[in-house]
This record gives sequence, C-alpha cells and structure tokens, in this order.
Amino acid sequence: MVYSELIKKSILRNINDFISGYFFENPYDYLYERDIQSYLFCMLRERVKKPVQINGYILSSIYTEYADKFI
Repeated sequence: MVYSELIKKSILRNINDFISGYFFENPYDYLYERDIQSYLFCMLRERVKKPVQINGYILSSIYTEYADKFI
C-alpha cells in the first residue's frame, strides 16, 4: 500500500471514530472548530508514526501550524 493511502485511510478512520465515539456523546466538550482539529490531529499522530524522507531530510509524516511555526 502506498504510504499516502495509509494516511488517507487513517484520517477517514479517525474522523469516523471521533464522531461516533466522542463527539456524539459529548458535543459540548468541543466548543471551537480548533478543538476538534486538535483532537483529530492527536489521534492521527498516534496511528501514523512512520517518518518520511523528502529531499534528503527525514521528516515526521504529520505537521501542524502553530502561529508562524510548524511543530
């Protein structure tokens, strides 16, 4: 399986798991869209851990923007 396909499938599975397992039970725990984004990001980080090599650099497969920095 191509690595990008693994990431796409993980994203879809995370969204489905989040909606059915967390959001429906406690929708008011997520007051802002960013709360949902953060939770989904953490779920994806747990499932996709393989680093990616691009132009000689070994990078984490997932980055998030925080203000003007990437973490």
